[in-house]
Amino acid sequence: GRQAWAGRAAARQELTLPALEPAAAAELARRLLVPVESVPQAALARLAERTQGIPLLLVELVRGLKRDGIVRKSDKTNAWILATDELDKLPDLPLVQWLASRETESLPPDLLAHARLASMLGVEFGAEELEGVMQELERVGAAPDTQLDASIGLRRLAESGLLVRHRGGRMGFRHALLRDSVYQGVAPAQRETIHRAAYHHFKRQDRLPDAARLPQMAFHAARSGLKEEAGVLYLDLAKRLLARHAYLDAETLYRNALENLPDTDVERWIAAARGRALMRYRLGRHEDSLRDLAAALERARKAGARIAEIDLLLEQGVVLDGIVQLEKSAEVSREAERLAQEVEVPPTTVPRLHMALGRTTYRAEKFDAAVDHFVRAIATAEPLGDDGYDTLTQSLIMLCFVQTNRGNLDEALSVAARIVSIAESHNDVWLMTATLQNRALLFFLLGRAEELIADFRKAIQINREYGFAVEEALATKDLGEVLFYLGRPDECEPLGQRAAELYAMIQGEKSPRVAYSQVMLARAKAYRGDHEGAGAVVAQINKIQAEIQAEGKADTALPPDGKAQLDGVSFWLRGAPDAEWDELIARARAVPLQPADIIELLEFKGLSALRTGRREDGLRLLEEAFAEAGKSAQVVQPRLRRQIDQAAARAAS
Repeated sequence: GRQAWAGRAAARQELTLPALEPAAAAELARRLLVPVESVPQAALARLAERTQGIPLLLVELVRGLKRDGIVRKSDKTNAWILATDELDKLPDLPLVQWLASRETESLPPDLLAHARLASMLGVEFGAEELEGVMQELERVGAAPDTQLDASIGLRRLAESGLLVRHRGGRMGFRHALLRDSVYQGVAPAQRETIHRAAYHHFKRQDRLPDAARLPQMAFHAARSGLKEEAGVLYLDLAKRLLARHAYLDAETLYRNALENLPDTDVERWIAAARGRALMRYRLGRHEDSLRDLAAALERARKAGARIAEIDLLLEQGVVLDGIVQLEKSAEVSREAERLAQEVEVPPTTVPRLHMALGRTTYRAEKFDAAVDHFVRAIATAEPLGDDGYDTLTQSLIMLCFVQTNRGNLDEALSVAARIVSIAESHNDVWLMTATLQNRALLFFLLGRAEELIADFRKAIQINREYGFAVEEALATKDLGEVLFYLGRPDECEPLGQRAAELYAMIQGEKSPRVAYSQVMLARAKAYRGDHEGAGAVVAQINKIQAEIQAEGKADTALPPDGKAQLDGVSFWLRGAPDAEWDELIARARAVPLQPADIIELLEFKGLSALRTGRREDGLRLLEEAFAEAGKSAQVVQPRLRRQIDQAAARAAS
């Protein structure tokens, strides 16, 4: 704007905006990152911390992230994503550099040199660390430009406002962007010398706990030309954070490992690429995850690393299954199984093979065989500890769902309770949200509707907070279905819209999951009597399905169960005759649709009759639907009873 105009105004008001509280700063960051949809709370917190919640700096930082491509479009879906592993790459921020230069230009040369030396040590440091680095520099004949004692220099920098004190007597720059700007004022050759001195200093501090020492060693090794040492350290640190389920930080460390490991260290490079792929999958960056796996698979094949090839194929199967490319998932899983028959696989691979077999048979609805495979996967994964954790927990999740489908509800409840216990003891939010969603059918069949709804709402909240976009979409869609079954279409409708938007962002607008969500939206609108709204959604679905058919992409078309539900809305819209309804219902039974979905078609048949003026037929058809629901889908009977009572009341009036 033209701020100078206010200086000539007869009266003006000047407002100083203070630093925001962490929650408000994170929310500002979320809004500034639009059009990115799903941003992990940890990423927002990192941006807020880097700027100390100062709005001007936060605006500049996000502007720089967008300009430098760290906020970018997906090649496949055109959705906007935040490259979370690149957040530490500081964009060029002229305004921040100008503000920093104003703060440092008045410092005496000794004190400015002290500030630049301190900026080499990262976000937080103590006087003893700075003193140790200074001594190391003197030892190698590269004495620092400052003659100040470490503690005195830090005290004076704190008095100047450049540094602030933290707990335990440690110090840090007032905000990370200020530290980064001061850092840029050090000549590259001098930076490398100082970082190497810092690396050797921390390497000698073997009394420090690894959690404090190893990150410092990796940081300084990477910036002093010791790339191989840095790569090994970053890979080790990434694995430690993976065990703690800190996915965002682990993704960054795996990236750092890949940037530093030499091409000749094939085994570690593959491990780092596989680790980053897993983190990106958890964070909803599926295309990037598959790219990492493809690159690692190429390296493994060139090196003849057969075990690594098998493990990577199994990992691909997990990711492909997660984005509903079920045929491709089954294909790579079968390839892994074939290769495993030619070599002796290690104990860590055995349970993963069982899990892959269980998943493919479960997707084929061969539930008895799937149970056998999952039981074997669990039995062989549990003794492996951290190395078998993912296989153990994923197999338990699928076993719970399969046992529910087999009607073994007590066994399913026992498995669900075990998963919750594991998730709580490991502080694993991804596992917890997966469990809350996965036991939905179990609670539904047990009639525990309100607990089920609470589970879904909690899962959506967790997924939103951590940026688990696919899981948020799944929970949103499934909650909408439950609310529809319970006769609450007003609450179902916005969930259908939200699920469709999320899936379009993640998988593209021609994903079958987008179509399923839009079908639910159309059903909710139709059930509320919104003829125009339901018709518009049906027309949109049909348009996309026609394009898919013209492109010959049958694998992305709306599957038969969804098509039957869509036809139900279409029949209601045009008041189809009973013969067409009967043919549709017979087709739906053959698909087969779930009992509650069959009842829904019977109900829409009755509502269609009422809508076309056939009141007696409509009431009779609704009563028939109510009677059939009593045999196979009691959960929808209250919804039907309300429809019957309302129709009878209208007929009486």
